[in-house]
Amino acid sequence: QIYSCVRDIVMKDEFFEVVEDEYLDVVEGALARFRMLYRLSVGIGVEVQCYIAQRGGELTITVSPTAWSLEEVSARELRSVTGIAMSRVLGAIKLCTLK
Repeated sequence: QIYSCVRDIVMKDEFFEVVEDEYLDVVEGALARFRMLYRLSVGIGVEVQCYIAQRGGELTITVSPTAWSLEEVSARELRSVTGIAMSRVLGAIKLCTLK
């Protein structure tokens, strides 16, 4: 199960604290959602939704991040946090699919 593996890796991340995660089986794959707080700043977080489908021997992954902040921060800072979150989740998916 890819979700369990990805969840374990993301939960141990040094940059983000997972405050909420969900998993849903859908017709041809699975949908996972992680809502994470950025540990190096107060009030910045990212929600990452992942759709994972396997058709034959091919794995399709769609990842949609949404960054948010309780304070006014620059778009550049939100893009940086989004990039870090994306690299963490995609890295976890890669590791889990290689196992």
